Amino acid sequence: MFFFITLNFSGFSQTLRKNKYKNLSAKEFCVFMSADKNSVLIDVSTRKEYKESHITNSFLAENSKKLFVITDTLDFEQAIFVYCEYGDRSKQACKLLIDRGFVHVFNLKKGLVEWEKSGYKIDSTKIK
Repeated sequence: MFFFITLNFSGFSQTLRKNKYKNLSAKEFCVFMSADKNSVLIDVSTRKEYKESHITNSFLAENSKKLFVITDTLDFEQAIFVYCEYGDRSKQACKLLIDRGFVHVFNLKKGLVEWEKSGYKIDSTKIK
């Protein structure tokens, strides 16, 4: 009986682990994103932060409604890379995407600040 319960619990916890987003360093984020040409990059910063700097070719989703507008047309298997200024809002956005059924969701750990600190390019062209 104990073996059966352990086996079932083990399978359950593996299922839970599969349904989590992955936190990536700036280097991992860049490598993974570059490897998947069909991925989507989403910035969940405020409009003001996005206007000041963002990663090139990212979509701005300053709230959950805009996040879902962007992702509603995507395949649940498509890779989605999410970031914000420090990595806190992006964690929440990743959780929302996982809850919606997306399988390949990646968070930029420590956000755009770490991205820039690691020497990766940002777009600081002022947007109106």
